[in-house]
Amino acid sequence: MYNAHLEHVSSIIQKAWRSRQAYMQLKRDIRYQKQRDMQVKCVLMIQSLYRRKQALKIADERRSELEQVARRSVAATLIQSYVRRQKAKIRVKGIRDGRMEKMHWA
Repeated sequence: MYNAHLEHVSSIIQKAWRSRQAYMQLKRDIRYQKQRDMQVKCVLMIQSLYRRKQALKIADERRSELEQVARRSVAATLIQSYVRRQKAKIRVKGIRDGRMEKMHWA
């Protein structure tokens, strides 16, 4: 009877020990999972910041290219208007000179 009691007590102690071990393992797993989740969040944040920096750099490059194209377009428009104005002046001068000659010969 005393042996049965000891076996029963020892089985209860073993179950409690195994339960405690399982609980501690679960806590370690949860802690490990939290650390892993935090590491993943950190990695994602770093990747996000890096990609943002790259996107801003690309956007700045494209913006400067567009500004250059706009400046070239404005410059081309100014040159074109200058050339047309000069041609118009020459044409108008020719017309005026022609009318002046007609007036002198008339």
